Amino acid sequence: MNVNENEDIVTFGNWILRSNGDLHDGLGMVKKPDNEFEKSKLIVTFWKRKSELAIEEFDDKKSMLLSDAQSRLSRDDNPGGTCMEKDEAISLLKELKKKVTFCQVELSKAELRLEQCTPHSIKKNLDIAEQNRARLGDFVSSISGIEI
Repeated sequence: MNVNENEDIVTFGNWILRSNGDLHDGLGMVKKPDNEFEKSKLIVTFWKRKSELAIEEFDDKKSMLLSDAQSRLSRDDNPGGTCMEKDEAISLLKELKKKVTFCQVELSKAELRLEQCTPHSIKKNLDIAEQNRARLGDFVSSISGIEI
């Protein structure tokens, strides 16, 4: 599955973020990332948002299809038919599922690229932060376990 031109953008604050990491203000100004690390962070942000949107689209469509059918089933009179044929609904959900999978694969690739270009000093700070989180979690667990 390819991302076509109108699917190659997400909003990012007041900016439009493209899959290549470029930020657009919508008025013609383009802000390119300063370095590969910043670019990779923006690309990860893009694919996270695309994944969220694809999942939301799948969930909303599935929920709408089920809700409509279940609502009709609960009627005492003739419930009528479904809002679309079963094969059509299944096909639509499969396409939306493919879109989710595509976005998640691209997100994984982007996260790997980000990991590869993250400066050592930032990795070191992230490691320290993770160690601090682990110690704090252990502290909370230990203190919470003390009972009267």
